[in-house]
Amino acid sequence: MLVHECVECRSFSINRIAADDVPESILEVFHESLLQSYQVRARCEQADIRMLDSGDTGSVYAQLHGQYAEVSRSVWA
Repeated sequence: MLVHECVECRSFSINRIAADDVPESILEVFHESLLQSYQVRARCEQADIRMLDSGDTGSVYAQLHGQYAEVSRSVWA
């Protein structure tokens, strides 16, 4: 799922990833989310939203490309 934050009211909303979403775009969003500040992560936790971390990379990749898809080393960097 993707978490969106409203720039006006700062509330969070959660959207499911759709079958027609581009996996590479989802991976890009995931990698960018790893750079979020502690404050953003803390606010998500307060809203009962668990943000993924780098330890979830293999799981994210497998869910997007299949359990037995080969993960390139660049994904782990």
